[in-house]
Amino acid sequence: MGRPGNAQSRLIAMAMALMYVRGSTAVGVHEICPQAGVYKGSVYHWVVMKWTRPLCGPASMSQHDFKTSETIPPQEASPVKHHISVLGIDIAKRVFHVVGMDERGQIVLRKRLSRHDLMPCIATLPPVLIGMEACGGAHDWARRFRAHGHEVKRMAPPCVKPSVTSNKNDMRDAAGLGEAVTRPPRRFVPTKAVDQHDIQALHRVRERLIGARTAWVHEVHGLLNA
Repeated sequence: MGRPGNAQSRLIAMAMALMYVRGSTAVGVHEICPQAGVYKGSVYHWVVMKWTRPLCGPASMSQHDFKTSETIPPQEASPVKHHISVLGIDIAKRVFHVVGMDERGQIVLRKRLSRHDLMPCIATLPPVLIGMEACGGAHDWARRFRAHGHEVKRMAPPCVKPSVTSNKNDMRDAAGLGEAVTRPPRRFVPTKAVDQHDIQALHRVRERLIGARTAWVHEVHGLLNA
C-alpha cells in the first residue's frame, strides 16, 4: 500500500477526479477506495481525523481547476415560523415592552414599542393570551386588545413578582407576566366596561363631596364653640 502520505494523496486525488467527472453527489467511498488502491478503513483515518491539514503536492488543486459538471444551486434557508400563544406586556406611559412565548414557554419575541406602535403590532398577531398587571390604565388597553380577538387576563403585582427570575427591569417584567398568566391556579382581576367605569366615577365624586361637606360642618362647629 505504500507510505501513509502517498495513500492520503492518492485517496484525495482520486476523490476529486471522480467528483470532477460525475459530480460530488454521485461518488461514494466504495468507488473511490478500489480505484485509489487504498483500504476502506484508511478513508475514516485520513479524511475524518486529518482532513484539517492543507493539501499539498500533486493532490492539491486550485479553486479554478476544480469544477463540477453540474451547477449546485444555493440552498435557501427555510425560516422557522414561531407561533406565539402567550404575550406578556409591561404597560407604561410612553414605552411598552412586549415578550411573546410559544406553547412550550420558550421566548420567541422581544420588542420595545412606543405608545403609537403598540396597537398596530397587536393587530397583526393571531389571537393570543395576553397577560398584564392590574392598574387603572390596564382596563382601557384590555378592551382594545379584546376588540382584536385576544384573550386578556390582568393580575395583581404580587402574583407576578415570583415569576420574575432576575433583577427587575421592564423586559423581565413582561417575561414574568407571560409566564405568570399560564400558571394555574391564578387569581385574575376582571376587566371593567366603560359603563362600570362611569358608575364608579360617580360614586367616587359623591364620596369626595360628602367628605368635603363633613369637613366644612366640623370646621363651622369648631368656630362656633370657640
